[in-house]
Amino acid sequence: VSVDRSQIEGIGGHAWVRYTDFRNEPWIIDPAGNFVGTLEEAKRNANLAKFYERPTDKQQQDYAPQPKNARTSGNLSFGERRYGRPQEIRPRDQRARIDGNRYTTAAQERIEVRIGESEHLRTITEEYLKHVNQGAPPLDNLQQLVDYYLPEQTRSAERDVYPTADSTGRIKLSEFVERGVGTPGARLMLAASLLEQLHARGLVRGRATIESNEPKSGESRQEWLRYVNGDGESVIFDYQNRFIGNENRIQPEWRQFYDYWKTPQS
Repeated sequence: VSVDRSQIEGIGGHAWVRYTDFRNEPWIIDPAGNFVGTLEEAKRNANLAKFYERPTDKQQQDYAPQPKNARTSGNLSFGERRYGRPQEIRPRDQRARIDGNRYTTAAQERIEVRIGESEHLRTITEEYLKHVNQGAPPLDNLQQLVDYYLPEQTRSAERDVYPTADSTGRIKLSEFVERGVGTPGARLMLAASLLEQLHARGLVRGRATIESNEPKSGESRQEWLRYVNGDGESVIFDYQNRFIGNENRIQPEWRQFYDYWKTPQS
């Protein structure tokens, strides 16, 4: 959300709210000008387009950072890394395996999701299902729920908050939620498990998968969630690069990073 002000000569003191949603679509809320709608709707009127459009809109990159939360150091633009530079695409399929309620991340974290055994996960799931059953689009508040219940840990806190695996090597997602902080993999698991709950109840046709690249030696792995809806459109949740949005709106030079993983590699 930002507050914009008119830059047209001869007009002063007129301001409005500009809100960019998770699809990176700008909305204009202008009570004084009696206009509320998307920037695209405003562009249909040449005068409104000139009034609301920013000079940077024509060159604007088709990706948006996720909202800042109290546990992060701030927003990062796409291509920046919290712990280093972007990694190369390497020829190896690293899709996370989803087996019932058990999810294995590409980093081989065996995170187990047992919603029925965790009061915390039941609460989150019930809140999410209530939101969707009331008619809201399934992706509308998914990110807000993840940020609220499982904000990203800082690297310095990693050793203090990381749950201990059981004798089988599994880590319960509920333990991350109880600690109130999670790794990128755990955050992806929470988002994926919520989407899978919708699918299991027949509320959506889409499915969630978790993918990653294969990093070079000495680099950390990059993971993201892909949600493919019933019409075959992909939405990417990439917490490490701070990108959340429709894949077809990513600039071509970055789209190949995600496109590579659509088809499992040999």
